[in-house]
Amino acid sequence: MKNIVLLLLLIPACLGAHDFGLLLDQTAGLGGSASEADPAVDYTATLIPRLSIFLGESNSWEIFLSAGVTADYENEEWTFVPELLRTEISGQDGIFRIKAGRMPYADPMNFVADGLFDGAQYLFDTTAGTFSLGTWYTGLLYKRKAYITMTPEDLISYYVPLDYENFADTYFASRRVLTAFNWEHPSLAEVVRLRFAIIGQFDLNDHEVLYHSQYASLKAGVLVKRFAFELGGVFQAAEAGKLDQDHLSMGYAGGLGVSCALPGAVQSQISLNGQYSSGKAESGFMAAFVPVTAREQGNIIKAQFSGISIVNLDYTIRLHQTISSGLTASYFIRNDLGTYKGYPLGGLEDSDGHFLGGEFFGRLIWSPISDLSLNLGGSMFLPFMGDAAPKADCQWRIEMGLILALY
Repeated sequence: MKNIVLLLLLIPACLGAHDFGLLLDQTAGLGGSASEADPAVDYTATLIPRLSIFLGESNSWEIFLSAGVTADYENEEWTFVPELLRTEISGQDGIFRIKAGRMPYADPMNFVADGLFDGAQYLFDTTAGTFSLGTWYTGLLYKRKAYITMTPEDLISYYVPLDYENFADTYFASRRVLTAFNWEHPSLAEVVRLRFAIIGQFDLNDHEVLYHSQYASLKAGVLVKRFAFELGGVFQAAEAGKLDQDHLSMGYAGGLGVSCALPGAVQSQISLNGQYSSGKAESGFMAAFVPVTAREQGNIIKAQFSGISIVNLDYTIRLHQTISSGLTASYFIRNDLGTYKGYPLGGLEDSDGHFLGGEFFGRLIWSPISDLSLNLGGSMFLPFMGDAAPKADCQWRIEMGLILALY
């Protein structure tokens, strides 16, 4: 840590190679339901400046700085949000590497945690694989990007609108500490790629009931000619309650997938993936799987990965050197009747159906040069394909995105 402080103090005197960039990311969307006459309009634009500085004779140290200002229009209201994005210092000395600052982290399955976190990570590259140990804090992140909704209090705070007059109470994410030990081997026995992590999450919020959780995450991948197979899972143990009245619960999640690079002159791939996360059991220790950071499943349904199963069939194709396209068909199933209560269920508390319905999504991407990318997408969710709420309105959405590197 002393070395990092010394490097920061000496930056003005020892600047090496550097790279500056400015990125503009825009998305405009239009959507609604089959029964609505007037669709809803939304728009998001983010301006992201970034600076990368290399230090030392061999450029063994790097400082990366980035931030963003987002203008968001939704429900006929504008919101402007400043945010510090990836901002870290990293360096390497032989087999040892270190990262400190605001950096990305994801568990092997991307089920537990996936996003930017504030902290430090130490990595060791050996013949037995890469080992790493990291500790991060979430309480300085923007809550809508961090998406930490582990408890009812977290969920309520997440949906409170940003108020600059009460900035501290409406901007920041739930206060939690995340620590993780990771191991990765790129080709065990020259056949299997393995990734493993043990993760602990500790609740630092000022709530009467605290929620702590621990996870073991494992993922294995195998390449066989044109086919790629992946299999993995996560086991969770959690304690919720007061210090002298903890309630222990356990949950789990798993996923498997297979993809195939199709033969032919045109590059294309088809893949089939399935994911499962435990729901609430009627009795015993088993409970719904609760991730640290919620990942929205689906382009319209946006379900959290807790108490649901998803089956995805994807097809991607590169039509031209500058044009690619993708089609996705997804089906959603709730694994219990109490965990998931969002669309298309609405207020149907007495629904005993498990099958939520299917979603179809397509996207076309045109990137004539490396500094420009234009994409057009459309999606539709059909509740009548399930038995949970077959009479609910079908939802649709079209969107157009533009990513432009200005410098």
